[in-house]
Amino acid sequence: MACLSSRVPHGEPVTEEKLRMIEAAENLLRDLGFFDIRVRHHELPSTVIPAPVKTPARLNNLAITPPRSALARIEVGAVELPRLLDSKTAARVAEELKRIGYAHVTLDLQGYRRGGANNLAQTPIT
Repeated sequence: MACLSSRVPHGEPVTEEKLRMIEAAENLLRDLGFFDIRVRHHELPSTVIPAPVKTPARLNNLAITPPRSALARIEVGAVELPRLLDSKTAARVAEELKRIGYAHVTLDLQGYRRGGANNLAQTPIT
């Protein structure tokens, strides 16, 4: 499996906090039975106010403090898209990723593909 830093777009700094958030998010999806997955981590402009975190997220007993405001862009294999789009599954994933610290949770409808973190490098999220 590729290094977790490959989930951060080129030009964005890679931090331990980002890597912890990505790891926790991908572990959740694996625990739900998804196989081909990537959670792409995108920083949002500082003017976006992150959603409040009800319970501090933890990974290996370490508290996860989200960096600024972040968006999780989920990629799953094309055959797994319908299962993730199930309303109960989608709601659970969104709730858990927000608990981890993501302000926004999105699903990439193109599905999992190698190099997907940098496909947006030409058009930054604003």
